[in-house]
Amino acid sequence: MAPTNHQETQTIFASAFLNTLLLAIPLAILLYGLFGEWQRALRTTYLLLAMAPMLCLLYWRLRQGKSRQVLIGLSLLMWLGLSVQIVTAATLSNPVTPLLIYLAAIGSYAQDRLLSWLNPCLCTLTILGVGVLEKLQLLPSSMPPSSLGLGLGSVVAIGFMWHLSRLNGRQLAKLNSQLHLALNAGKMHCFTLNRDRQTLLVNDETSPLLGCKPGEQPFNALTALSAESCQGLIKVCGSPLTVSDFPPLDLQLTGGPGQGRWFRLFFSSQQSQAPYLVCAMQDINEQKQTDLAKENFTAMVSHELRTPLTSLLGSLSLLRGLHGKDMPESAQQLLDMAHRGGERLAALVNEILDYFKLQAGRMPINARMTALCPDIEQAIESVSALLQERQLTLHRDGFCNDLKTWLDSSRTQQVVINLLSNAIKFSPPGTALWMSMHYTGQHLRFSLRDSGPGIPEDFQQRIFEPFTQANMSNTREGNSTGLGLAFSQQLMHLMGGELSFSSPPGEGATFHMDLLRQPPQMAPGQSSPG
Repeated sequence: MAPTNHQETQTIFASAFLNTLLLAIPLAILLYGLFGEWQRALRTTYLLLAMAPMLCLLYWRLRQGKSRQVLIGLSLLMWLGLSVQIVTAATLSNPVTPLLIYLAAIGSYAQDRLLSWLNPCLCTLTILGVGVLEKLQLLPSSMPPSSLGLGLGSVVAIGFMWHLSRLNGRQLAKLNSQLHLALNAGKMHCFTLNRDRQTLLVNDETSPLLGCKPGEQPFNALTALSAESCQGLIKVCGSPLTVSDFPPLDLQLTGGPGQGRWFRLFFSSQQSQAPYLVCAMQDINEQKQTDLAKENFTAMVSHELRTPLTSLLGSLSLLRGLHGKDMPESAQQLLDMAHRGGERLAALVNEILDYFKLQAGRMPINARMTALCPDIEQAIESVSALLQERQLTLHRDGFCNDLKTWLDSSRTQQVVINLLSNAIKFSPPGTALWMSMHYTGQHLRFSLRDSGPGIPEDFQQRIFEPFTQANMSNTREGNSTGLGLAFSQQLMHLMGGELSFSSPPGEGATFHMDLLRQPPQMAPGQSSPG
């Protein structure tokens, strides 16, 4: 598994911390010697020798990828060594003091919560303790104060901070580069929305697209946005909803380099009621064009296929009614065949149109509390001819008119007819289907089990996807679009229910239709779909 950015940052920081520590201590010994501070040079040498085994162990742990353990170990080791140095020197006028201040600050660089609290607390404790004891003259002074040592420690600490700041800057630049790559791959732009002031904070890359200058801009300065889009942003600013409840906002640019293109705004924030929202603007122009193509296709199918097909079926029905008895038997058979084929084609066309209407959100749902049994019986009546043709026996269990639930009668019948049609297709002639109804938790469950071979295991994950069918040509008829189950599941979701299945090997398939026992809880200001 690839390391996260947080782990990578800690690894880089631990490596830099260890390397600079191994470099700084010998350098301090050398400088002490050059300036005649032999006693301090000797103390620092003892410190290096005492720390050497632990430093080797930490370096070995770093090679194993234990960067957090190395950081904590280095921090404790450095604090202990510096504390011993400053206590034995009995004065804060010591090169150790700046290094302790540096150690207190590096926790934030390491991006670790423990270090961010541990380092400042330990270093503050040492400095305050030594300062108080020095003021009260309770520490035996073994070494005189050294301005040279204090300056040397300050230089080393500043060098440490400069080096770690450069590392942090390089890491930040790398993260920014990765963020830009991710935004470009997703065709996205970002800006910040101030809900209180109703302004946008726009960067250099997004400002040309919105038709404004970089920086904080009011909504009326966004020349590439339409008045309707600005009103949508104003509604977001004044909405009492939390950030997690904000729906995406679609807008179309009316000017600038993105004129005519559609974008979708996603809102996020670290706090639910924060005044600042981070807005990610994704290019959805291709999706809009696809949706438009779907609408054109639906209109074409409706006008060019369904309308003449309806006229054709009407003519065939009229012909059968007026002259069917006067025709020869062979002509009657051809007429019946043409009528059945037309009805099958009309059913397929209607199924496709209904699915696209459902996808476009143009299929109304009129749910109410009512009994489920009458809808089940009507669905059974619709497929009774198929049951007789395949000589299938239908068993019922738990049917009762008192079992009421939250449903749309016509849509529920569509779902049950789809389930029955599939069960009939898969069940061998002369077998049986089993239907049952019972309450389960907050739902009323209708189950239908067939006598077929079951659902192939490799197909079960895709069974509710549109235009997919199991490879079972020996048992299926070839007049299905593969939309029935996808369409049924979405209808169930619109009614607040769920469609599921179980298919043990060799035991057929059982589909479960779960409907709400009570009307769904509505959000404030929202009305029931019924």
